[in-house]
Amino acid sequence: MSLSSYRLIDTQLPPGFTVQKFESIKPGMTKAEVSKILPAPMYKSDDGGSWHYGQDGAAPFGDFAWFDFKIHFDAEGKVIKTERQKFND
Repeated sequence: MSLSSYRLIDTQLPPGFTVQKFESIKPGMTKAEVSKILPAPMYKSDDGGSWHYGQDGAAPFGDFAWFDFKIHFDAEGKVIKTERQKFND
């Protein structure tokens, strides 16, 4: 297991999600283009303006930091930015 895998030890991610795929998402891409690269998000914001990949609780022991990988879209459904947020438990 690589060091980067340990950083995600308490992060639940949808099957098929990888950090490399997430990092390939660029501003200006459409939701359809993103959907061809990444699996369905774990949840979407109420207004549909952001997609979230990552939840707490993957580790079978302990309570570690976890990450939420977010993609923010404009009103036309194009990527504005991506963001990786760390939550320290």
